[in-house]
Amino acid sequence: MELLDLIKKYEKKYQSKNIDDKYSALIFALQLPAICGRLEFEPTNENIKLGLYKNNSPNDKKIFKHWIKTKHSYTNGITEDIFTEIINIEDFSDKLYQLRCSLIHEGISFDIKNKIISKHYLESLSVKDKVVSLVL
Repeated sequence: MELLDLIKKYEKKYQSKNIDDKYSALIFALQLPAICGRLEFEPTNENIKLGLYKNNSPNDKKIFKHWIKTKHSYTNGITEDIFTEIINIEDFSDKLYQLRCSLIHEGISFDIKNKIISKHYLESLSVKDKVVSLVL
């Protein structure tokens, strides 16, 4: 199965009414910057100088954040409002990476009000559609 097929599969899961499908779509979407970053940013001299690789080993956090920072203009204008009024791209990429790590490695995360984000809490997030759409 190719990456584009997987993206389409998880996009359908996100559109499902099943919260487990939505949660798995979010987890997959949060993995995409890491997957795409590794494919796009190979260990060239330039990428080593950027700190994306050290001793030919990838720095996943830096690759993830670098991919977000170089691709944020492809989000149909959603990010323009976010990055000018709410958060800058550096902080956004850092928070998105933190969310990815906490949901993937711990299965749980917290929002600004310290409410637990889990697959059951995800339904009640007021910005879930914007965030998941932005990530997808």
